[in-house]
Amino acid sequence: MSKAIEEATKLPSNIPGIVVIDMSRTVAHPYDWATEVHRAFRSRAYPKLNAVWLRSAVVAHACLEWTECLVVNPYARMDLNSMIFDRISPGGKR
Repeated sequence: MSKAIEEATKLPSNIPGIVVIDMSRTVAHPYDWATEVHRAFRSRAYPKLNAVWLRSAVVAHACLEWTECLVVNPYARMDLNSMIFDRISPGGKR
């Protein structure tokens, strides 16, 4: 899985259907973001959310530690809306 994370962090940020968690835009601790991702997956409130693109390897490892549901898949086909993006992106409400 670490190889997949390594590859995912090299992808451009404009790939459709990938939720970006960018640690360079926030001072939040990586485990705070991991918790948010974990909640989003576990709540099933966002059934189409099945891939997250992680710019930070630190966040990736934190997320993997918190949820077994996390899939790093740069080729996922999803219809994510801004509500989902806002939920787990910098500035999103908890």
